[in-house]
Amino acid sequence: MAEYTATLVEKKEINEGLGIFKFKLSQNMEFKPGQWLTLAHNENNKRILRPYSIASSPSEVPQIELFVKLINKDGKPGAFTAQLFKAEKNQTYEVVKIGGIFILDENDSRKKILIGSGTGLAPYISMIRNYIEKHPKGNFIVIHGVSYENDLAYKDELKKYEKENKIIKYIPTISRPDENPNWKGEVGRVEDLIKTRLKKILGEKLDPKKHVFYLCGHPNMIETIEEFLKSLGFKDKEDIKFEKYWSTPKLKLDIKNQ
Repeated sequence: MAEYTATLVEKKEINEGLGIFKFKLSQNMEFKPGQWLTLAHNENNKRILRPYSIASSPSEVPQIELFVKLINKDGKPGAFTAQLFKAEKNQTYEVVKIGGIFILDENDSRKKILIGSGTGLAPYISMIRNYIEKHPKGNFIVIHGVSYENDLAYKDELKKYEKENKIIKYIPTISRPDENPNWKGEVGRVEDLIKTRLKKILGEKLDPKKHVFYLCGHPNMIETIEEFLKSLGFKDKEDIKFEKYWSTPKLKLDIKNQ
């Protein structure tokens, strides 16, 4: 793969430890919506790398957009992401790799239920932007689970798509309603919404002949929903597609914690 550099041109902090980062690439590159790229940076004579899902559409190249959360593990934030949040405009990074198989199947005519927790929404933004550039509307139902209302970084964009009938429905849910007293929407974890309320919200039975599920984000969320869907007759790969953002003890994957 050719060498690329990515220069930070815009940083929008949604709240503390959550932001949208836009970079300008040194040259055009090709990627498919849903894929990720790995950035590299040298710090204290040590090369650190981190993969992030791409939120922008391929048509936006040479600009690339990432939706990033600073997550602490054992009281310490990830080295690369911590540096990224401190970075100034024009900071340059090396693009090491582009990859991933979490790709939208545009030939599948079923309703696509896109479920993301936290920054797991990023690949869906890329998928939807790219799709509606080519089609008047898509059969997408977007479900985004976060802790707080101000974590819903792409709320306005998705509400606009829903209002314009470019997507079927946008369903955000927050898990800490006591700390969001003005919130009027769905509450609770996204996996609970899927198991107990999605059928009622959609007004139809969940059916592998009519629906295909995409899951991205926290592994526990994915495993819980996957188990539930399998009990309804949905099958992995065929009816359930997923991307975990870090490994669980029983499964090793390429994408690491953002």
